[in-house]
Amino acid sequence: MLAYYVLSCIVLGIALFVPLAMYHFYEENYIFAKQVQEQRIEEKVKHEVEKTNGPIKITYVTKESRMQANEGTGSPEYSKINIHFELASCDAQNEGKSGFSCKSSVEAYYKDKKWLVDYNSEENTRALNLSKDNQHAVELEKQLALTPEEEMNIRNISELKAIQYMKNEYNFDLTIVEKAFDKHTSSYKKENRPSNAIHALTIEGYVNTDAQKNVTVRVEYNPITMKYWTHITEMGDEAKK
Repeated sequence: MLAYYVLSCIVLGIALFVPLAMYHFYEENYIFAKQVQEQRIEEKVKHEVEKTNGPIKITYVTKESRMQANEGTGSPEYSKINIHFELASCDAQNEGKSGFSCKSSVEAYYKDKKWLVDYNSEENTRALNLSKDNQHAVELEKQLALTPEEEMNIRNISELKAIQYMKNEYNFDLTIVEKAFDKHTSSYKKENRPSNAIHALTIEGYVNTDAQKNVTVRVEYNPITMKYWTHITEMGDEAKK
């Protein structure tokens, strides 16, 4: 009985393993190798990407097998490759600034014996627009850049805004204890949050002359709209009385 059980397990294992092994061999040697080469998918993608980005260099290609199980999503519906490239003319010093990047990739999938590319997908559209997005990033970085004089001006105006805000909204005088200026940071706005980085002055102090009545005021400056936004981020219980 035990021998029969062991034999059944072996037969079942072979029945499951052999088809998977055969498909893996077929996928690796035919779909990912022969079909990629014969259909010149890398060459076609390079030609399409260069229409909007100028000269590029394909750096490497990654494969995503249909047999590859991903946690939460399961196995992919189609065999896929990601064709990674970098712009031939790109200032690497700008890498990471306001979304600037010299590198991207295009995803292709194998369906009905053809390698296909959905150039309207979000990821592939971003790859096609890489140079345009980089140009926008450079322009945005220029707008966000501050000279020492501009930074000092924003600091001074922000401090006045904070003092006026406390006086107008609460009829309190603001005694400043500490100030911190953050460049290229995210806005605290919940509604109409700007997509670009902002500059912010955070002031810690207290109400009138009572050090027990602590308050923190943050003044944000949007370099794109050139507008200020003032709000309280923290107010102690004593200050609320």
